[in-house]
Amino acid sequence: MSRQTQKIKSIFPSVPRSSQAVDQRGHLTAQWSLAFNNLFESLQQNFSNEGFSLPVLNAEQQAMIENSYQKLIGSRMPPGVKDITGYRIIDAPYYDGGVTPRVPKVFIIEYNTDREIVSAQWKTYTIT
Repeated sequence: MSRQTQKIKSIFPSVPRSSQAVDQRGHLTAQWSLAFNNLFESLQQNFSNEGFSLPVLNAEQQAMIENSYQKLIGSRMPPGVKDITGYRIIDAPYYDGGVTPRVPKVFIIEYNTDREIVSAQWKTYTIT
C-alpha cells in the first residue's frame, strides 16, 4: 500500500477563486472582505510589528543542521526530507562583550546534473 504524503497547511488563507472581488458599486464582496480580514489576522499572528525576523542559531545548532544534510552528499534528497535551501538565520556568536557582530547566513544545498547533493552548508551573505 502506498504511503500518502501529508500536505503542509499554509499559514496564510487562500483568496476566493469563484467570485468577483468587488460588486457593481466597487465595494469588496463579503467573501473577499473575509479573505482580507483572515489574511491580516494571519499576518499579525505570524509576524512582528518590525516585519520579518530571522531566527538566531548558535554554532552548535548550525552544525547539527549542516551535518544532517552533509550525510546525504553523493545521493539524491530522500523522500520526506525537506530541501531547506534558502532558509536564513542570524549567526549567534558566543558572548564576547558585544565585539563580534551577528551575521546573516543562508543554507545552500547544491546539486549536480543528476540531482545528487554535492554540498550543503551555511553561507554568510551581506544585506545592503
